[in-house]
Amino acid sequence: MLITFSCEGYSNIIMFAEVGLRLLQLMGYADQKSGSISPTEAEQVLKRMHAALSNQKAKSTTTTNNQGDESFGDAPVSLGQRALPLMELLEFAVKEEHPVSWRAS
Repeated sequence: MLITFSCEGYSNIIMFAEVGLRLLQLMGYADQKSGSISPTEAEQVLKRMHAALSNQKAKSTTTTNNQGDESFGDAPVSLGQRALPLMELLEFAVKEEHPVSWRAS
């Protein structure tokens, strides 16, 4: 399953459901497979996401994870990194005063 985030004047952001649903949970829209938010709500959502991701990053830096396969040489992609395109879409929505919608498919 995929989740597509849309905003007028901005490219769609498509994510696998596992990541998209986790981000929706951080946004305050857990278990909603589709919906929309106003530009005013998008500003509050951005604040919640920044706070949650900062908190999660602080927790992850206190715990070291040496369980990965070192042959790839790279650390796994964090939720914060995966959230960046969506956060940029939300920033655009606030700036341009457009609503943001999402749907699972």
